[in-house]
Amino acid sequence: MCRSITPGNCLHLVLACALTTFGCVLGDASASEPAPATTTATNSTALTSSTAVKTTSTTPATESTATTAASKDPTTAATAPGTGPTTATTATSALGLFEGMLASKYELSDLKVDWALSPSLARELGSLAGAIALPSQPLPADCPDKIVVRLQGDREGRPVDVVILGQLLVSGLANRALRTLSAGSLLTTGDVESVHTWVPPSSRCATQVDGKFLSKAVAAGDWIPCASLREPPSVRRNQELVVLYSAPGLELRGRGVARKDAWPGDEILVRVAGADRDCRAEVIGPGTVQVGLPGEAQ
Repeated sequence: MCRSITPGNCLHLVLACALTTFGCVLGDASASEPAPATTTATNSTALTSSTAVKTTSTTPATESTATTAASKDPTTAATAPGTGPTTATTATSALGLFEGMLASKYELSDLKVDWALSPSLARELGSLAGAIALPSQPLPADCPDKIVVRLQGDREGRPVDVVILGQLLVSGLANRALRTLSAGSLLTTGDVESVHTWVPPSSRCATQVDGKFLSKAVAAGDWIPCASLREPPSVRRNQELVVLYSAPGLELRGRGVARKDAWPGDEILVRVAGADRDCRAEVIGPGTVQVGLPGEAQ
C-alpha cells in the first residue's frame, strides 16, 4: 500500500492504520465490559433495595416509641385492651388487700367488708391510680363493726386522699330485737328473733337468750351485741341485801340497799341501814355483799 504513495504520506498512512487497529481493539474491549447504562441501573436497584431494608427496620422502632408513649400516659394505659387492670380495679384491689389484712389480724376467715361507695365516690375511685388503703386510726385489739379507711393514690399526676367507711360483716347466728328492749331486761324467746346471716362481728352470737340479762338498751329491729347478754345479776338495783363485815374472830351482819345491778366480784355502792351515807361493798353472792365498817364513808 505504501508503494503507491510517497514516503511522506506513508508515515501518515501507517499511523492512521495503527489508530484504526487500536480503535478496533478498544471497541472489542468495550463490548466485553458492562454498559454504563446497565451498571447505573444495577447500582440504582441496589440502592433502592438498601433503602427499603432501612425503611423496614425503622418500623418496629416507630411502634416501640408509640408503646412507650402510651405506657407513660396512665389514661391510655388503663383504657388500652390487654394492658392490665384499669385504675378502678387497682383501687378495688387495694380495698381487697386491706380486707384480707383485717381477716388475718382478727382470725376471721369469713370476714368481708361492705364499703359505703356512693355513685360519685365510685367514679372518683375509677380515676385513681396506684391506690393503697390505710386505716385512719390504729386498729383496736378486738374486731370492730365499722372502720374508716384512707385510700391514697394518684389522679392525673396529682395526689389524692379519699376517705371510705366500711361495715365489717361475718356469717353466723345472731339475735334481732323484735321490740325495743331497755337495759336491765330479762329476755325471753318472744323478745328476739334468731337468724343465721351476715352480721357485724359483735352481734354474732350462738348464746341462748332466754333468761339472759340485757346490759344495754337495743332498739326494735337492731342486732343484739353478744357482749350485752349476761347471766342475771346476783344483786339488783334497790334490792335489800345482807351486809357482812368480817374480821379475825368477828363477824357482823346488817341490812342495806344496793344502788345498782351487780355480779359476783363487782364493787357497788350500798346504803347500810342506819348510815347517813353510802359505802362501797363487794358482791360475794346472791343478795349478799361484804363491806368495811358501816361508818366508813366514800
